[in-house]
Amino acid sequence: MVLENLATELVDKHLFPTIGHLAKMMDIDLPQDPDNDCFAIPPESLPATSLNSAADLCAACSGMTMESLDSAEGYVHSHDISQFIDLADRCPLCKLIRARICDAVKYHVQSRELINDAREAIERFVIFMAEQDLSLFRPTPLVLKLDKDWAVGHVEKYVVAGTICWSSLRSAVGWLQCWGRLILHTNADGDIIPLRSRGSEEDLLERLRDWLCLRETEKPNWSTTANNVPMPTRVLDLDAFQDGSRQEDDADIRLCETDGWCGSYITLSYCWGGYTSCRTLQANYKQRKDRILYHQLPPVFAQAVRVTRALGVRYLWIDSLCIVQDDAEDWQREAAAMSDTYWNTICRLAVNDCNNPTETFFPPKSIMSTVSVPNLVAPEKAADDEHAQETSYCRGDGTDVSSHVLAEDSRPESSSREAANFEPAINMEDQDELVRKPLLPEHDGPSQESDEMDTMTDRFFRNFTKNLAASNEEYKRNPPKNKPPTEAYLTTPKAYSIDVDRGILNTRAWVLQERLLAPRTIHFTKDHIYCEDQDDLCGEDWVKQYFTWMSCVNKTSEQRRAGLLPQATNVANVRKGKGKESDKFNVWFQRSLYDKPESQRIAYPWLRICEKFSKCHLTYRTDRLAALSGLVKQCGMLRSQEQAEMKRNFLGLWEDDMHEQLAWVGRVGYSIRLLEDLNMPSWAWIAYDGPIWFLDQTPHFSENIRDSVLPRNRPSKAFHLHHADVPEMMTQLPLKRPASLTLKCKLRRMFATYKPAVDKLNQGTRQQLALKLPFHFDPRTETVPKLLLGKTKCYEILEKARTLIGFVSFDEDVQIATEILYLHVSTLFDQADSYAMRELDKPGVSSVDMEAFQEPIMAYALAVTKIRDCPDGLTEYRRVGFAEVNYNWITDVQDRTIRLV
Repeated sequence: MVLENLATELVDKHLFPTIGHLAKMMDIDLPQDPDNDCFAIPPESLPATSLNSAADLCAACSGMTMESLDSAEGYVHSHDISQFIDLADRCPLCKLIRARICDAVKYHVQSRELINDAREAIERFVIFMAEQDLSLFRPTPLVLKLDKDWAVGHVEKYVVAGTICWSSLRSAVGWLQCWGRLILHTNADGDIIPLRSRGSEEDLLERLRDWLCLRETEKPNWSTTANNVPMPTRVLDLDAFQDGSRQEDDADIRLCETDGWCGSYITLSYCWGGYTSCRTLQANYKQRKDRILYHQLPPVFAQAVRVTRALGVRYLWIDSLCIVQDDAEDWQREAAAMSDTYWNTICRLAVNDCNNPTETFFPPKSIMSTVSVPNLVAPEKAADDEHAQETSYCRGDGTDVSSHVLAEDSRPESSSREAANFEPAINMEDQDELVRKPLLPEHDGPSQESDEMDTMTDRFFRNFTKNLAASNEEYKRNPPKNKPPTEAYLTTPKAYSIDVDRGILNTRAWVLQERLLAPRTIHFTKDHIYCEDQDDLCGEDWVKQYFTWMSCVNKTSEQRRAGLLPQATNVANVRKGKGKESDKFNVWFQRSLYDKPESQRIAYPWLRICEKFSKCHLTYRTDRLAALSGLVKQCGMLRSQEQAEMKRNFLGLWEDDMHEQLAWVGRVGYSIRLLEDLNMPSWAWIAYDGPIWFLDQTPHFSENIRDSVLPRNRPSKAFHLHHADVPEMMTQLPLKRPASLTLKCKLRRMFATYKPAVDKLNQGTRQQLALKLPFHFDPRTETVPKLLLGKTKCYEILEKARTLIGFVSFDEDVQIATEILYLHVSTLFDQADSYAMRELDKPGVSSVDMEAFQEPIMAYALAVTKIRDCPDGLTEYRRVGFAEVNYNWITDVQDRTIRLV
């Protein structure tokens, strides 16, 4: 009976999103809410105010129809983008489109600052297009079209905004879908939920408090009671001057020393932006322990106090107020405890888009994110689009706008229908939305119940499919009466990856560990709020992440805590046998297990953390170690007992995976530079300024797992670590003495020539690659490994006989003129599993030696140069690059012991 209930609940909770996708595509109606825990907060608590009426829309928006959006030329909303910008304030949908233009241009030009002025956005976009050899027409039309290409793999429909341009390179007119998308949906059951008005500030704060109260009951796995976590050395007491009879939002506060108290507190993450006026210093420390005037706080701090009070929490931690900023000893001590400060907080408030504390974040800018459009009723299914007739159409005021569409005979002679839809030379796709496919929960290894579970699941599916078909036929025979008319909406596709990941706050290196260590975070972006806890993420539609197919808020991201710090959930403990017996059933229902499709699971989270850190910015370069030390500390504590002897961290590299974590290169299109004044070792990625990328053989978040067959095995270590002379992460920079690793390894000396590698070496079929590249492609497999080529700037390594040995990427993008040696760090093996299984299937064979079915594909190596001969007989080398080379070539030497500095 227990197994039957488990199987039923598995399907209901974990497979319902998948079934929902299929059902919608097949026009099968399903209930929207398979269990009552679908919403973090019941949507009934949201304001029930109407979105807008048809009278609110301008003539251009009212005249838009599905036929015009679906036509080849699209719907010309405005003949001149400048006039559109001037008149946008009069129409809610125009304001929505204008905001999307600003966001899209910010993404295209890779601006760190928000772009709030649409005219500025267009000006910057014109310059950006000119750099791509593309010119906009004058006047510039605004065209809306159904995005048919983006609809592949999506249940939702999208309307994309763009314009037409001229390419002198192709001598053709082209359509650019470059100004953002809007989700096109209805209010029908099973469709995505429109974003409604958030209501008053008091209503919003009450919903946030409800969310925190609900989530606070889900205790972190390191906590057994609500108040047993130690508080930071100092916190702000928000109730010190409150009148007991009523709560005052603007009451003064004070700084208090906790003296080992345990309790609940909230932390604040924000950008300093050079602001120094409200710091706690030795001179005002005593005064602040007595009183801090609320009206003297900068807006970000004052609003954080207000939100914290509304959430029902008494204590707040703000670094600039709770750390004595001009006391070096106090700063060093508190910086070392920063990981505990965020790890033990009840919730973190993240102010994503304020450049400094003098700006405001609450409430977010009020904007209507969903607009009702009366004429966008989905037409009946028609003939194939290829044979659909082109139609002329009018604006809402009856004005014929057919002349606004470029006629075929008015285009240049070299233009054609294909040219009008050519793919631009740059990727103009606005990456707001990601394909979202739910994931089945996993468990490690077979169990005694596996066969029974499989049989019961098959039986359940057969019955489920049969009952589903019967229910659908009954629904068609007896449809519900008095069904309200379907209304069409255009909704801003809110995205966590856009609003949060690309926010100003998350470009700061210190914030990375704050974000990953805090068990809960309320993200305040410029016009939206996201509530994130250990497992779930919801936006202001309050739909949880694992039902994203119902939501107009995309909550998929590579940079969430649940993905980058998976050890912090109860799942890790249960899988290692450390959890309670009852947790072995609860593990199936941990939402963090299935909130991402398998192709978007984060492989090797620590490598992704390091890559993200390398792209972040620091005001002071000497903070590089301290800003990562908290994550190193907590990750070390979370590693299992089996890894205890191997959990040492060497300046960001874990000892047990060091051979993989030495495999980093500078990102293509960027340069990296060794910060020699910090006296850090050349082999540590954290010693370099600039974004880096790790070469691992797993699909990254944005890569399609089906593009090729990647090697299943991780690279094998090819060296032995004798000794590590490396300081702790909290050591102040610059280092007083160099850090070094003493290794026993194969070091191949080579007098080679180098020439820039061309991308065509990385192109072609597997058979063609095998002929061109100096690597081994086992004919028993279809494996195609990732290569440096195409991921970073590479040089071909050529022996005297002009034989290609491999490829090297130099760290500082400078070809070293001195002699270069290659230090073998790891080997990538291929594994012929199918052949091994055939051997195992032979009569009388009970086991096979997998080494017989493994062959080396290539070797990974550090490019190093000699520094000096040491008095102890060892030779010091420094890293200058990373290479992938022929395995037989690099292993054809004797082992030797060297020192890497």
